[in-house]
Amino acid sequence: MSEDEGSSSLVSGNIKELGEQLVAFRLAEYCRPGAPAEQTVSFHNAGHKLDTLHTTMIVGLYFDRLSLLLPNVISNAIRATKSTGGGRFLTEFGLCGDDGNPRSVNTIECNNILNEADKHFESWTYWDSNLLDLSGNPIVTEVKSFIRPYPHSIRGVFRKQQFDHKTGDFHLSFIANTTKEQNNQKQTLIAEIYIPRSVHYPNGFSMSVKPDNLSTKMNENMMYVYLPSGVSNASVFVRIEIVRNRSSELF
Repeated sequence: MSEDEGSSSLVSGNIKELGEQLVAFRLAEYCRPGAPAEQTVSFHNAGHKLDTLHTTMIVGLYFDRLSLLLPNVISNAIRATKSTGGGRFLTEFGLCGDDGNPRSVNTIECNNILNEADKHFESWTYWDSNLLDLSGNPIVTEVKSFIRPYPHSIRGVFRKQQFDHKTGDFHLSFIANTTKEQNNQKQTLIAEIYIPRSVHYPNGFSMSVKPDNLSTKMNENMMYVYLPSGVSNASVFVRIEIVRNRSSELF
């Protein structure tokens, strides 16, 4: 093993511990057990700082480090808020963006952060936004990466969310919980889903909604999902898949 490989392995091995310590410190500073439910934890990700840990950083090594650190940043925040109560919010990440090169540090960092946030149903805000070029026009690759379908609200328990901004494939699943009184209504709204049609589906999309007795309604960029009346089960597993029409490959 070369000296560079040995030092890289050592740094990579310490990233998980470093991430846990940083998040634990921030949460310990702002959270206290027994805090009111209205409290929200603010936590940051600074993945772009990883390139300062090694002067000969390469994309593969950067990806390995990010893949170790990022899941722990979010999972540590989830674990902490379970004990302290309240919500959480990824309030800062940035200095990155999909530049169209799948192997660039910028593309790897931001896409991994956004995908990991989707996985955990995590709210986020972007720091140091740079979505416009010098002429003031949107940078298409970045717009398509950041603007994503997501559930605005669901009546139930979130299970899974996944989006591929290259293909437009979107998957969402949750368990809808309804009361007996709601089941006696004509229909019950169980989800509101934001669909950025002009960005990802300019020529439409196909979707699969399960179970088959659910109904949907579109209003501009919002899709509403309804459960019919007379449903005997209080909990219903819902799965929604959206696929971009092939003619929508405009970018």
